[in-house]
Formats: sequence, structure tokens, C-alpha cells
Amino acid sequence: MTSTTQQVSPEVLEHYYLKLEKNDKFHCYQKNNKDACHELGDFYVRMRKFEEATSAYSFNCYVNEFGPSCRRIAMKMMDEGVQNKKELFNVLKTACEGPNPSLVSCTDLGRMYDIQVSKEVREKINISDNLPRAMRYYERACDGGCAAGCTLMAKHLLNKKEMDRSLEFSQKACEYGNTRSCFFLHGVFSGKSNLMKNVPVDSEKAEYYYRKSVADSRVLIEEEKNNIKA
Repeated sequence: MTSTTQQVSPEVLEHYYLKLEKNDKFHCYQKNNKDACHELGDFYVRMRKFEEATSAYSFNCYVNEFGPSCRRIAMKMMDEGVQNKKELFNVLKTACEGPNPSLVSCTDLGRMYDIQVSKEVREKINISDNLPRAMRYYERACDGGCAAGCTLMAKHLLNKKEMDRSLEFSQKACEYGNTRSCFFLHGVFSGKSNLMKNVPVDSEKAEYYYRKSVADSRVLIEEEKNNIKA
């Protein structure tokens, strides 16, 4: 028995998209539904209606204080070249600390205070040098499952010679999908790391982190292939 894929006519698709847009617009602007506003912005991005997307995200950020929408606005500001660091800071602060947080934004907020980021990043978004504050934001991001926040915490703790805590954050970064952290941990538990020489060799953990680094790398490669096809 053979299966056939039924083709959907452009008219049916257009009707569906118009209905979806109308529904999200109603629930966003009339019912003030934060999820609907964010979905509306994402819908416009898929339709390549970028001005409409920005309007939806902006409404949801500035009016509803919805963290994920605020992060979309912050990313747009950084992509286009930051003209107003204070505005960027306020948007990221709402995204990180607001009533509906997007904790990955805490990493971006931390970078605004980090004296050890690249020169390019410092020139782009640095607002003041305050490493303790940067690390607090990185830890908040890590606690929310953001691998980048965990990685940056691990790096700074390593620089401060706080080896046990640095190892802890490296392990979190690996579990959250940072393949470099996994491979680094493989070296640590294999006894091959010059940075953490005092960590006891553990062949089981070394094998685990090696296998995880390889597995996660394959997942990333497949995701990249799918993105290219899309």
C-alpha cells in the first residue's frame, strides 16, 4: 500500500495564515495575552514581515514586560548596531529580571558589565566594569538552564582559582548542551588538563563526557543541516 502526500493549495494556506494572524492579533492587542503577542511576532518573522514583528515584540516588551519578546528586541538592537546602550540595558533588564523572565538574557546583561569580554563586545555593549555584578547575572542565567551563563561563570571562577565551583559550573554547562565544556571535562577527568591538575582521574566520568561531547556535536551538526535546508 502506497501513501500519497496531499498538496495544499495556496488559497487554503493563505486562508489559514490570515486566520492565524487574526486570532493572534485579537488575543494580543484586545485580550493582552502575552503568549499570543510573542507568537504573533514569531509568525511575522516566518512571513518575513519584520516591521510587523518588531511592533508585536515591542508592544509585548514595553507594555507587557514579557522577557522573550524583550530579548528579541535586544537582539535586533545588537544586530543593527547599538545606538543607545541605556535603552539596551533597560530592555535586557526587563528580559532578565521582569515578571516573565527570559533567563538567557541575563547572560547578555552580564556581558554589559564584564571587563573580560572581547574588545568588540566591550565597544558594542559595555556599560560599566563590574565583574561581580556580571557574575551574578551569569549565575542567574545558568540557574535558568542557559549553558552560556554556566560557561562564563566557570571561566571567571577558574581565573579566581575557585576550582571546585568552576568544575561545578562546567558540568552544568555540559549538561545544558555546551560541547566544549563536555570535552574540557573529558580532559579534566582524564588527567590531561593543565588548568585543573588536582582533580582526581576518573575514567568513567572521562568516558561519559567524551561520549556526550561527541553526541552533542552530532546533534548540532544535524540541526545546522536542517537549518540550511530550511
